[in-house]
Amino acid sequence: MIQLRRRLVTILSTADPSDLVARLSVTYAVIDPDQNESDSNRSPAHVEYLALLALGLGMPRRSIDPREQIGLTWEAIDIVRDLFRGAADLVLLESMKSRRDNPDDHPKDIMRASHADEGRK
Repeated sequence: MIQLRRRLVTILSTADPSDLVARLSVTYAVIDPDQNESDSNRSPAHVEYLALLALGLGMPRRSIDPREQIGLTWEAIDIVRDLFRGAADLVLLESMKSRRDNPDDHPKDIMRASHADEGRK
């Protein structure tokens, strides 16, 4: 994931970050009303992440070949998707580890225990 983020910073340092974020803001997160939101892999958070990263780099204007700019734009959003998927996988793995290490801390177990305590009163 570190290498992906480095590549993303390189892209934002090579491309015109203002154009990249603007292009994605208009084209990427178009919502199809007939598609369930959870079925879409296009989240506005992807563009927001790129925008914040670009802001951190200062968003200098650069003159770059439009074809190269488009290629870098879509490579950047693909990297962001991969980063988000990786983060989601890490959260899931941490949750599974926590459940394995603390089996009595599961919400259903806590509910059962509290109902059992109520029955003893």
